Parts: sequence; structure tokens; C-alpha cells
Amino acid sequence: MAKVKSAWGIDIGQCALKAIKLRSLEGQCQVEALDIIEYPKNLSDPEANRQQLIADAMVKFLSGHSVLGSSVCIAAPGQTGFTRFVKLPPVEPKRIPDIVRFESEQQIPFPIDEVIWRWQTFANPNSPELEVGIFAMKKLDVASVLNHFLNLEIDVDVVQMAPLALYNFMKYDDQVAPEGATLLADIGADKTDLVVSDGS
Repeated sequence: MAKVKSAWGIDIGQCALKAIKLRSLEGQCQVEALDIIEYPKNLSDPEANRQQLIADAMVKFLSGHSVLGSSVCIAAPGQTGFTRFVKLPPVEPKRIPDIVRFESEQQIPFPIDEVIWRWQTFANPNSPELEVGIFAMKKLDVASVLNHFLNLEIDVDVVQMAPLALYNFMKYDDQVAPEGATLLADIGADKTDLVVSDGS
């Protein structure tokens, strides 16, 4: 019998905590649970106690769901992150990490020791150039998101910027057109994330 793997995706929004549990069985992804816990006040309300509203929603979520045995993946607001795509000239593969680090230090608008950053290469078979995506968040912003979970002793496996999570879902669900542009708009209570893919 195949082992069932499951993961919770949790998003602390301005109006509600949203959570979805997915499980993978024999290569298929299935929704096992879904919950939306609205706050009594929006987090952006001047009279709202942001930390308390989030903590109360987390406790309510945990009273109805267990995260034990599942991966926990959380979304970080897109506006707290930095994303840049750069093209590299053809180089030996072993030189790519050093070149990317140099580019990251030039591109990221914060001291490199104050951020958590990662990179991903994107190869185009029709071009000798290599495109690299550089993704960064300030350590303080990551800690701010993580603290809501650590205070309740929830181990977090993945922190991902919300726009990247949306793109990854689009890619997984075959919603990215192989040619032309694909646009996804996520309209929230206080911000809108736009994800545009050229299909390559």
C-alpha cells in the first residue's frame, strides 16, 4: 500500500486565516480539509490587536485540526519579499553559484546578511543564456511570520512568498500556457498580487 503524504498550507490574511490540507496518494493530489477562520476585525483596523487576533485564530484552527504527521507550509506576503530575474551569459556550471551570489549582492536592496535568499535556474532550450530567479526576504520579516507558529510549537517546513506559491500551483495544475502570457490576479483585502508567466 502506498504511503500517504499530507501537507497543510496556511495563509494568515488580513481578514481571515485560511488553511488547506492536501494529501498525495499514488501521484494524485487531493484536498482533505479546508478551513477559513475569519477575525472579528480586519488586521488593518487601527483598533485591532493584530497579534491577539492571529493567535486566537490559530488556537481555533488547532482545536479542529491536527498538523501532526503533515508538512506545514506557510505563505509570506508578497510585498515583504524581493524577486528578480537576471540572465547569465553561457558559463561553466561550476561557476554559476559564484556568479549568482555576486548578482544577488548587487540586486537585493538590503545587506545580504540581513536576508534569507535562494535562487533557481531556468534554462531555455532555444537560448544559450541561462535565466536565474533570485528570491529574498528580510530575516526579520520571516521571523515575524514564523513566530505565530513557533509560539504554538508548530514546526514549519516551508515558508514561501504567496505569489510564488500561486505560480507553483498554476504550474502544477497545468494552468501556465506553453506559449503566450498567463496572468493570475489574487485580489486580497489590502493588496493585489499579479503573477505573469511567459510560458518559458
